[in-house]
Amino acid sequence: LDRGSLMHAWFEQIEWLEDGPPDDDLLRKTADRLDTRELDVPALVGQFREALERPEISSLLRQATYRQTGGKMADCGAAIRAGLADPRWEVRRELPFVIRDGDCLLRGTIDRLVVLYDGQQPVGADVIDFKTDRIEAGDAGALAARVEAYRPQPEAYHRAAAKLLNLDA
Repeated sequence: LDRGSLMHAWFEQIEWLEDGPPDDDLLRKTADRLDTRELDVPALVGQFREALERPEISSLLRQATYRQTGGKMADCGAAIRAGLADPRWEVRRELPFVIRDGDCLLRGTIDRLVVLYDGQQPVGADVIDFKTDRIEAGDAGALAARVEAYRPQPEAYHRAAAKLLNLDA
């Protein structure tokens, strides 16, 4: 849990990767604010840097992903952007929420929410939830089990983001 909390705190430092990844000094200061006594922080810095190099992670953190055409996510963004007079993106990190969800109150924190606006009006959003579980490379069964175990959380975050931004789900 401490490892996951630290990684989340480091990801929270990134608005857009084009602005540059957090430097080692910021990563150490962030770690110092958390209980990291039992963690090998220098090794985790290395793991964090390796994660930022992975295309499937770095693309989620790049504004270019949302602006370009080509590629699955960008094509979806292009379809949403079509006809917008004044498109702009805003990143919200570690966004806490409490909403009514049917007969229940739903409370949580969205790790990263990338909102597409047309002027001041939100027209779309990308909900990103970081997971730091360790899964053996190539273990498709373990990966599928993890995805299934976590499925309710991103689904709830999706509903929350739609409600917070007054968007159709």
